Amino acid sequence: MLTQMASNVGNRIRFLSLGKLPHVSASVSRTTQNPRSLSFLLLHPPVLPLRRRCISIVHRRRPLLWLRSSPPRSSMSSQAESGAPQQSDSSKTVRMVIKGRVQGVCYRNWTVENADQLGLKGWVRNRRDGSVEALFSGPTEAVEEMQQRCRRGPPAAMSIGVKPPKGILLYGPPGSGKTLIARAVANETGAFFFCINGPEIMSKMAGESESNLRKAFEEAEKNAPSIIFIDEIDSIAPKRDKTNGEVERRIVSQLLTLMDGLKSRAHVIVMGATNRPNSIDPALRRFGRFDREIDIGVPDEIGRLEVLRIHTKNMKLAEDVDLERISKDTHGYVGSDLAALCTEAALQCIREKMDVIDLEDESIDAEILNSMAVSNEHFHTALGNSNPSALRETVVEVPNVSWEDIGGLENVKRELQETVQYPVEHPEKFEKFGMSPSKGVLFYGPPGCGKTLLAKAIANECQANFISVKGPELLTMWFGESEANVREIFDKARQSAPCVLFFDELDSIATQRGSSVGDAGGAADRVLNQLLTEMDGMNAKKTVFIIGATNRPDIIDPALLRPGRLDQLIYIPLPDEDSRLSIFKACLRKSPVAKDVDVRALAKYTQGFSGADITEICQRACKYAIRENIEKDIERERRRGENPEAMEEDMVDDEVAEIRAAHFEESMKFARRSVSDADIRKYQAFAQTLQQSRGIGSEFRFDPTAAAGRTTGGAHEAIKQKC
Repeated sequence: MLTQMASNVGNRIRFLSLGKLPHVSASVSRTTQNPRSLSFLLLHPPVLPLRRRCISIVHRRRPLLWLRSSPPRSSMSSQAESGAPQQSDSSKTVRMVIKGRVQGVCYRNWTVENADQLGLKGWVRNRRDGSVEALFSGPTEAVEEMQQRCRRGPPAAMSIGVKPPKGILLYGPPGSGKTLIARAVANETGAFFFCINGPEIMSKMAGESESNLRKAFEEAEKNAPSIIFIDEIDSIAPKRDKTNGEVERRIVSQLLTLMDGLKSRAHVIVMGATNRPNSIDPALRRFGRFDREIDIGVPDEIGRLEVLRIHTKNMKLAEDVDLERISKDTHGYVGSDLAALCTEAALQCIREKMDVIDLEDESIDAEILNSMAVSNEHFHTALGNSNPSALRETVVEVPNVSWEDIGGLENVKRELQETVQYPVEHPEKFEKFGMSPSKGVLFYGPPGCGKTLLAKAIANECQANFISVKGPELLTMWFGESEANVREIFDKARQSAPCVLFFDELDSIATQRGSSVGDAGGAADRVLNQLLTEMDGMNAKKTVFIIGATNRPDIIDPALLRPGRLDQLIYIPLPDEDSRLSIFKACLRKSPVAKDVDVRALAKYTQGFSGADITEICQRACKYAIRENIEKDIERERRRGENPEAMEEDMVDDEVAEIRAAHFEESMKFARRSVSDADIRKYQAFAQTLQQSRGIGSEFRFDPTAAAGRTTGGAHEAIKQKC
């Protein structure tokens, strides 16, 4: 294996080590004609047994090129097959020159241009042009661990007297690269790769499914060392107590028997892939069968950037394309999602040129082709049309609400920024101070004060995924299914982190335990217990924030409000005069308002109105303006039919459509307050009680004399140590 490559030294790049191929020499140099092109030079003796060897060129742990070499018949024949110039060398070495090109100096992605002329054989079998590349988005540590288990595991284990590993189970969300990682491991180790797609071995004939499975293991044993890869293993090995089919039970039993019979097949490794690991029969997951389970999760920002560079290396990109910015905006995207994103961006570029392309011609003009380049705007349009595959089953809102759409509540906005936005945008600050960010926030207050709008705005400001969960939607009539719905929601949020999980009407599923009787009360208690368990099990590395909203904080279970869960309790009161003025301006920001409308007077008159009440006033005034404008259009059309010559004068005298003061005066006749004075006093009393319970240490102060003594004592200790 070629495992290391030195950095560029002048115009030469040298390989430092060759690992498993000590007799192979290699070098890379820049050509003088084109500084962006390079020439790979590989030399090896023809007698070197390279039948199952894989030469891998790696730079900074990033695979650049894979080659598979067969033992040549002779020096001249190998030269002819490789496409290199003929030479006469007394040492009978084979010279093979591979020309490549650098796509970008900052990317360092190198590809083979004339692989088909050189007769190279690709290890990734889905490529027909002979070129070789890896498109997996999984962690490098997982691939290295599997390589060690597949290549060095059996001899090392047998030398110290332990049983070698027999199986590896890869699990993760769909599209994360489980199948591709398995193929890459087989290619790197040079082992025979036998792929079994789960449903393909199923047969309606009795005993034929088990026979197909036995034949696959026998074929792998003949070609040892080999890797048996079972894709979608959950389809052929489900839990036997949960399935009603006899065929599935027999296949599970046959698979267990075959894996137990691998004692004499130390050079056969079984790998399975699934996105539902909990659906597999537990007998397969014990030690001695699938010894190791590796989570192929969602790639982080650096992984997404590498995948984007791989998928865009053959695309013509404009200069304004910022892949780093795109990788930051694609939270929760797996490799297949990023591939679909690049494809959608390219299609957007093609759609823009459809007007100038003649579809009847067999060829497209060269000038049009040269002018086509995928720009940053195409990627942003594609981002708006795509979602992470892990969230496509869930209704994921793409919030388009900003702070400008929310009037007032400046203190609440600042606290939300510190709780949610800072951990996403400045994680290094929290790591520096050794602090774990808060997990949850509870909004409580009168209805219509903007609790849901605040949650959407903070998700939009920090560019996080937003999952809105209505409390009653989780409750079902089937036993245990409500708790499963809670687990599924949290799993999806972890996969798409950073994510804001918003529970609207939290009081419907988080009431105090024991407050209700009957089966319905027991179901609600179980849902709350599951919710508490999921919140305690949140990984600190997963940026998932929980925001709850309720207008009944007095019936919320106290266990949900303790520190470590929904520890930030934020009271959303009725807006004051300045906040009402900001709400009026936010509601009318996109509307044509006449100069005779005094918004300050409206804000003074609407004392005790909530944000929803003010929004209703603006909507009703706008409706009256639209009605008046439509009636004028109808009247104009009627007069035009009666006297067409007077139409031009009417067009000159037509006034601009605006929302006037008369429309607001008419709208105020129907204005109403949705929150009564009694409700306001109740919310204020609850907020005051909560503030008093949390203000126990308000009189605490450090003793300045004790602090000065500690400082002096520390200075004396430092002087003694120096002496």
